[in-house]
Amino acid sequence: MRQLRRHSRGLSEIVGSLMLVLIVVSAALALGAFVQTEEKANLAYRAQEQDRARESDNATSLLVTPSGPGSSTIGSLNITIANLGTSSSSITSISVNNIPLQGFISEYLSGGSAVPVCHQGNRTVPACGTASIPAVPMLANLTLLTGQEVDLQINTNWSFVYPDVTTLFSTQYVQVDVFTTLNNEFIKTFVPPEAFGVVASVDYYDSATMTTQAEIVYDGSDSKALNDTVIGWSWTTYTNPGMVPVPGSTVSGEEVPVPTNVTCSASGTLYTVGLTVTDTAGLSDTLDFPFDYVC
Repeated sequence: MRQLRRHSRGLSEIVGSLMLVLIVVSAALALGAFVQTEEKANLAYRAQEQDRARESDNATSLLVTPSGPGSSTIGSLNITIANLGTSSSSITSISVNNIPLQGFISEYLSGGSAVPVCHQGNRTVPACGTASIPAVPMLANLTLLTGQEVDLQINTNWSFVYPDVTTLFSTQYVQVDVFTTLNNEFIKTFVPPEAFGVVASVDYYDSATMTTQAEIVYDGSDSKALNDTVIGWSWTTYTNPGMVPVPGSTVSGEEVPVPTNVTCSASGTLYTVGLTVTDTAGLSDTLDFPFDYVC
């Protein structure tokens, strides 16, 4: 009986040892599988991060068109998006001032077909479906190879989900967000120029009298454009008070003589001078300042 008990206790110890070995081996296998899974996940994550780092889609240029003559409301926009990265890129969404586009026309400017393509989402694009402009689902086939550029033609009447409440102004910034399949977001903000104007006296040589003469001018040379270049200066002189435009006082140029219809007096005649500057993107800024014209 004692011998049987000793044999039973020895067998239990063997079984216990085998179970312990089994537990240790199972834990080691589970740990190895976990480590292998983590390594694969880390490798995939690093590969994705490398792909994201190689991707770079940026809005490189903007051109806005007013909704009407003299209007600061934007009617349409042309936005150029370029792949500046080292790998191809597929665009999943584009927004302007945080408003997603729902309809636009795209046309490759380099490295692709020059045939315009109409992208339709929740908005109906008037030009879509014609023989010259085929229609495709929203953002379909909008893939950019390295160095490719695409022009987007956007209209405020049909490119946004709620056009009745979507108003863009040329006097405000325009922000373009581009989202890709790699979860990248590329943001470019186009900022309006800054108008700065003064009334100055400049000397010039009068060849007829062979003398140096002084001339009173409007000078807007210190106006600045942050993203582009100032290309337009428009001046209008108003009565002060009243803000009624002086007839014939609207002139254009970076530096222009005070219009002849703007007259001076010995005691001074007070005017308000309005300067509007426009940059190459079509964005603008206006500045009004007083001018006391003394003869």
